Amino acid sequence: MMRLGRMWVGLALAGLVACGGDDDGGDEGVAADSGTMGAAGGSESSGGSGNDLPTVEIEIDASATCGADGSLLIRATQVGCVSATGPCTLPMTPPVYEGDTLACPSSEAAATMRVGIEKAGRYNVELVTIAADGTESTECLSDRDDPELIVDDSAFNTNRTIPVMSLDGPC
Repeated sequence: MMRLGRMWVGLALAGLVACGGDDDGGDEGVAADSGTMGAAGGSESSGGSGNDLPTVEIEIDASATCGADGSLLIRATQVGCVSATGPCTLPMTPPVYEGDTLACPSSEAAATMRVGIEKAGRYNVELVTIAADGTESTECLSDRDDPELIVDDSAFNTNRTIPVMSLDGPC
């Protein structure tokens, strides 16, 4: 009877691994390297060849965007898939990747904000302004007029830099 129980436990674990195959061992839904661009896939080069992962990048006027006490953060949340085959299934808490942060107020005229993407998919990328009291306001970023940024498998072949622009408002 003990062997049968172990077999069922083994099958159950195998099923969990098969369904959640890209668990990185970190917090569910948050990139293990969140907040550290060097580890999450960024580089100081905007050419794309130095990235460890596909990297979303925006140039901002930090002194105008930042405001009073608080900080800025660039964040990407997976909202869909890009696979041409099979259904799209996202976990209850979809992956969220947090990239560069910048303390406010900032005297920097120009700043580059980056976030590395660890998995192909459709993403809402946001520039998040976090006030001193913790409240957030977001600005949607994309590489086109659609708020969903597509990061497909080809982006992982070259680990390219994906320049984005503000869509003036939340996603």
